Amino acid sequence: MVSLIREDLNLHPSNTSSSGCPTWTIHDPVRNKFFQIEWRVYEVLRRWRHGTAKLIAQAVNRETSLEIDENFVVGVEQFFVSNQLCQVRDEDGVNKLISQTSNVKNSWFKWLLHHYLFFRIPLFKCDKFLTSSLSLVTFMYSRWFISLSFISFLIGLILISRQWDVFVNQLLDLVSLRGLLLFAVTLVIVKIAHEFGHAFTAKKYGCKIPVMGVAFLVLWPMFYTDTNESWKLKLRSQRLNIARAGVVVELIIASFATLAWSFLPSGVLRDMT
Repeated sequence: MVSLIREDLNLHPSNTSSSGCPTWTIHDPVRNKFFQIEWRVYEVLRRWRHGTAKLIAQAVNRETSLEIDENFVVGVEQFFVSNQLCQVRDEDGVNKLISQTSNVKNSWFKWLLHHYLFFRIPLFKCDKFLTSSLSLVTFMYSRWFISLSFISFLIGLILISRQWDVFVNQLLDLVSLRGLLLFAVTLVIVKIAHEFGHAFTAKKYGCKIPVMGVAFLVLWPMFYTDTNESWKLKLRSQRLNIARAGVVVELIIASFATLAWSFLPSGVLRDMT
């Protein structure tokens, strides 16, 4: 008998593979992990109720144009078991789960290497906030706002060209302790806006954003947004929009900052733009 699959898993249609075959994404809501499966695995899961690898393989071969054997079904089961996607109902299953956990804990070198290269610190749960405030930023996705940003950038460049000496002198003034501090503060603000660009765009497409926080890549800090649910989106264009939203937000900020520089009085705010 094959192992029982967890009932809390979610299955979402995904984009087609490079060979043109359909794919699906399995979402584990407990760990918020995603697993992409191919057509053969999907057809096996549809007939999992038959109970044994032999009967499942026979049903797939009989009811579809696919040809698989018992070993393939066993491989699918092993994949689900190793990724903790099956139900644990007996002592043997519990022991296997404990063994998997122990192996992870005992491999201290791998843990140290992985957490030195990359680790995350979640700061706050933001899904409710994003849901309630999404309506306040929807105008930023309109064509007129993008056009306004582009026009602001062009006008800003023209105005800066008329004050080019002042602009260059301000850049030179930034090569100081005060200038570096202002640059660091500005960079933090822009990068936070960058992450909210990812978050709001993902929320716009109906994804859940569980946390936002700080990630460390070889001990170098950077903000991050958990947009793992974007993998459940079937359209590749939507996933691409989520991925590039942060850069778009930075370009919009740069456009309005370029225009604002010419109208702001000398001081901290002008230096930050």
